[in-house]
Amino acid sequence: MTRKNNRRRCRSYPVAKFTDPTTGAFCRINNTPWYLKNLDHIPGYFLQMDDQMREMTEDCFKATAARSSEFDFTGGQKQIDQFMQEAKNENQQIQSS
Repeated sequence: MTRKNNRRRCRSYPVAKFTDPTTGAFCRINNTPWYLKNLDHIPGYFLQMDDQMREMTEDCFKATAARSSEFDFTGGQKQIDQFMQEAKNENQQIQSS
């Protein structure tokens, strides 16, 4: 049986490498353990787990944000939209250079 699989492997980084600005822009979503990072010109959602930053799918992030009673995601979508636009602009500048 052949199965089409569009999944890609999620990335994982030590916190020190993740927060190094030379590896790409990042921002924390409100005051939650969720972050956005533009790595290799691909924006991703990352969850801080102890000393590791683990990438999660957008669907996983959205489901978590919708159900969370512990973290406040108010205004998070505006922050995400702004980060994604900045990442897109940064990627376009790199491609045009």
